[in-house]
Amino acid sequence: MLFKNQGQKMRKYPFLLGMVLLVLSCNKGPIGGFGSSVSNEFSISGTFSGCPMDSMRLYVADGFQFTQVASAAFSGGSEKTFSWSGILSAEGLYYLGQAPNNLCQVMMIRGEKPTVSGNCFDLRSGGKIANSETNARMDMAFRRMNVLQEEAQNCTRTWMTAQQSANPAAMTASRQQMQTVYQKEKSFVDSLIQPFPLVAKLFLPALYQPYDPANNPGNYSSDLDHFLATFSQGLDFSDTSYNYLPSIPDNMGGFAQTAFSQLSDPARSESLIDNLLNKMSSGSLLRRNALRSVVNGLDQVSSTGYIKYAQLYLAENPGNSQVATALRGRIQAYAAQKEAEAKTAIGIQAQEIALATPQGKTLKLSSLRGKVVLIDFWASWCKPCRQENPNVVRMYQRFKSKGFEIYGVSLDRDKKSWVDAIAQDGLTWNHVSDLQFWNCAAAQDYYVRSIPATFLLDKNGVIIAKNLRGPALEAKLEELLGS
Repeated sequence: MLFKNQGQKMRKYPFLLGMVLLVLSCNKGPIGGFGSSVSNEFSISGTFSGCPMDSMRLYVADGFQFTQVASAAFSGGSEKTFSWSGILSAEGLYYLGQAPNNLCQVMMIRGEKPTVSGNCFDLRSGGKIANSETNARMDMAFRRMNVLQEEAQNCTRTWMTAQQSANPAAMTASRQQMQTVYQKEKSFVDSLIQPFPLVAKLFLPALYQPYDPANNPGNYSSDLDHFLATFSQGLDFSDTSYNYLPSIPDNMGGFAQTAFSQLSDPARSESLIDNLLNKMSSGSLLRRNALRSVVNGLDQVSSTGYIKYAQLYLAENPGNSQVATALRGRIQAYAAQKEAEAKTAIGIQAQEIALATPQGKTLKLSSLRGKVVLIDFWASWCKPCRQENPNVVRMYQRFKSKGFEIYGVSLDRDKKSWVDAIAQDGLTWNHVSDLQFWNCAAAQDYYVRSIPATFLLDKNGVIIAKNLRGPALEAKLEELLGS
């Protein structure tokens, strides 16, 4: 991971996942800079012992590749040195090394003369930048923000635990802690704006004030609505500094993940992403890097939204055949996934499942028609499934008499483990399995790629919701069956 603070906003939001920068290729660009020139030169030098490199190169993140913008040959014997001065398009975060798989990041500022040393075989973790006040402050800022992010993660875990146990007082307390951590982060970043504006801009797009139901002037209905609405609040997408800073793109991946994995309306998800992309200049590094981040983020959560944005990237950036081949292969795979997912879309009649019960009898899903049915894909070895089971037991006991039934499909491969888990967790509803692990026939038909996975059916066997858990499932059952 090249950007140490990557996904900072995501770590504070309970529903989000991290993302990693994917480097597929490197295209050699013009030596000494590209684009409009500036009057003041940039400089960097370094010394390494026992280094076999013939040169040191400077790159800029450019979509799915790193583009080389400068190069300097090494001189000397066992102790090699390099020195470069020249023109770059702008101040910002660049990447130093001989190839894109071994780079350290360096903030290039006019007037500063940073030096690099360390282990040239592992510049990513072993490269050391000195003689630069900006780079020293950047490293300090990463360390400080990482500490605050750990505090934020702890608050999020506490909030999630309180939510799962339906403890309003604990939820309120954890939200207050989140606000306190946010204020610490904001104060710290604000202190950087005047003396080190580019360092501050590394973190500004990742500042996210948590949702507070008690102080909600925007009348947001949930954490999710608040996050989606306020993600880009206060960001100036016309600021060309962000072409050479990874902060907006690296947070775009997590935003895309949330929009597509938490919203049931793909059109709304696309609209949210498109609104942000449309604020970025066509052909800019910012837009290319943001598109790359969106594509990678959607790939990480296996979203078919990948298709649109990978195709958009290819349409806007057709030059690299290696990148194009990789993206087209993934587009083809997601097209097949999309076709499979259409068979389990909301509003579609649920496919028949006919598997064996623990007693060896075949139980058909269709035999439960006339009831609201939750198809629950789980397994004895799945820790998140077992953690969710107490909530499902509680809801089954509450709504069973009102016409609610559960059809549990296990992805186990050992019958004893499956049966023991049913008994241990008190799962008194219908259970079936073919004991084929991920090759379970029903899991293939329903395109289940992770568990727990659930499908809620109405009394006619039509899919009306997917992957509802905890309070969300309970609210839906109250809507359907009454409180």
